[in-house]
Amino acid sequence: MSSGVIDLTTEIPLPKDIKENWIPLDGESVPHLFQFNQYPPQPMVYHHYHDLSQHLHEEEVTHFQPHTLLELGPPPTKLSDIYQAAVKAASYPVHSFTLVPISGDPVRLPIWVLDYWREIRRAVGYRQDWKKVLIWLRENSRSGSIFNL
Repeated sequence: MSSGVIDLTTEIPLPKDIKENWIPLDGESVPHLFQFNQYPPQPMVYHHYHDLSQHLHEEEVTHFQPHTLLELGPPPTKLSDIYQAAVKAASYPVHSFTLVPISGDPVRLPIWVLDYWREIRRAVGYRQDWKKVLIWLRENSRSGSIFNL
């Protein structure tokens, strides 16, 4: 595939620097999830259009600044899934897409950002799960009930 077309029926290839620096690495220790400090803000509310064709673009985003990932809240998972489905159904190669916040200006993003959001949500979920476990351990070890199992 020398044309640079991204097939979303397989994994979206994240740029190496994004994968290494903007997502907690798989296989690292639990403390790594808590030491990692590049989580995006809370999800934002975006307009949901029935026809996304005007929001999918063949042109690539040039000069994308990764810090945008820390400033822009991801859309809800359902909206990300709708964008991915629209990209898969497009009759042309899609390299970027536009999100329109309820308040604020539209933002054009590289298509791999959809995969970034999926991966970072997974990391956030792991972090939340481990936080619950650590709180449970702390509470139960103080009461001594952890030893009565």
